[in-house]
Amino acid sequence: MTEAETELLQTLKLAEQLGNPTQIWKTHQALGKLFYNQGKINQAVEQYGSALKIVETISEDLTDSKLKEGFLKSETIKEVIAQAEGN
Repeated sequence: MTEAETELLQTLKLAEQLGNPTQIWKTHQALGKLFYNQGKINQAVEQYGSALKIVETISEDLTDSKLKEGFLKSETIKEVIAQAEGN
């Protein structure tokens, strides 16, 4: 698990350097799942919240209403929202 955490943190750092919001939120989500499975609930909640912030930023930047609606209704995004809300 420690190796996985190290790899994910390195991935997050690279994604942030590249400015890749999709990879950033996906990595935050993966870290959240890892922490949750380790019983590190506070850290998991923090990572899920970070993922949600990126998703919200992406959503706010979408000007096409149909595209925005489709984005927010996708199963992947609904999962991020549910995780961040603790569901």
